[in-house]
Amino acid sequence: MPTAGVDQTHGRRITIEATPEHEEWATSLAEKLDVMLQPPQQPTQPQPAFRLAVSDAGYTVSWRVGDAEEEQRLHLDWCSGRPGADPIVRAVGGASRARAWTVIDATAGLGADAVAMARAGFRVTLIERDPLLFELLNDARDRSLVCATAAMDTFAERINILQGDARTVLASVTPRPDVVYLDPMYPQPQGKGGAKRQGASFLRAWLGEKGEDAALGEEELLAIARRVAQHRVVVKRPLRAPAIAKGVTGALRGSTTRFDLYPVTENS
Repeated sequence: MPTAGVDQTHGRRITIEATPEHEEWATSLAEKLDVMLQPPQQPTQPQPAFRLAVSDAGYTVSWRVGDAEEEQRLHLDWCSGRPGADPIVRAVGGASRARAWTVIDATAGLGADAVAMARAGFRVTLIERDPLLFELLNDARDRSLVCATAAMDTFAERINILQGDARTVLASVTPRPDVVYLDPMYPQPQGKGGAKRQGASFLRAWLGEKGEDAALGEEELLAIARRVAQHRVVVKRPLRAPAIAKGVTGALRGSTTRFDLYPVTENS
């Protein structure tokens, strides 16, 4: 039985749908998302732009872009992983430091970069402000604990997820992380892979495009990150995009992505 409501953070209409055996779960999720429960919508009523389905497989988000007839769907699956060596591992410290260093991913998004770091051995703390994204991340982490195999290692045990504004949460995390990682939202979808495009499409649809004050917020977060990190701050950027602030001391470049490296600054 679907439960419809309005997300209080965005003012967007969202429906949570669940089979009878998952209704209690869906109701609890609606409370976490601060959604006002309403009677199921009638066929004559406009359908919400976003739907969240709860099932044995976890959470699946569906949404429409503009007047598109077909919905897009997103289901986070950390069990399949990203094959091969990942350049982000080298950017945050390299495989040789992975088992010793900790990383805070202060712009968690859908968690793909955090998973890559955790698979390499880093202990990673994700910070996500948006309530829906926070629940999606927790759901993906919980399911990845169940599907863990000897070959995959128990990488999900090295992932911790916090909810809140990173500018506030960063300053309160103890002990201080070795590295702070930032991945500000790109102005346009990046990456050739379908999963990347799907994820970017959802984030843009749900969170909206970057506001006029986004650049100032990114610079503020970077300044806090440089005071909190013990060794370095890594910022992910489109290959040809400008740095979000001065002070870059090095960069690792891929085919479409660049990782800018910033030194830490002393607390005043």
